[in-house]
Amino acid sequence: MSKMGNYILGIEEDVFAIDGLEEQVSNSETVTELSNWVIEKLGTTTSFDKGIVKDVVNDLWEGV
Repeated sequence: MSKMGNYILGIEEDVFAIDGLEEQVSNSETVTELSNWVIEKLGTTTSFDKGIVKDVVNDLWEGV
């Protein structure tokens, strides 16, 4: 896999490794609320990384 693919997968793994993620999914009223929580937990700062996190969270939200 390419470096970029590995980078994206690494962020995805970081999202799913957050303690309390499942509980937060249940407690969040919107996907934006959940995305902001995940971004804060990960300490994500760049817009590129935030975009990746938001994509992962959107996929997670739609699966609920």
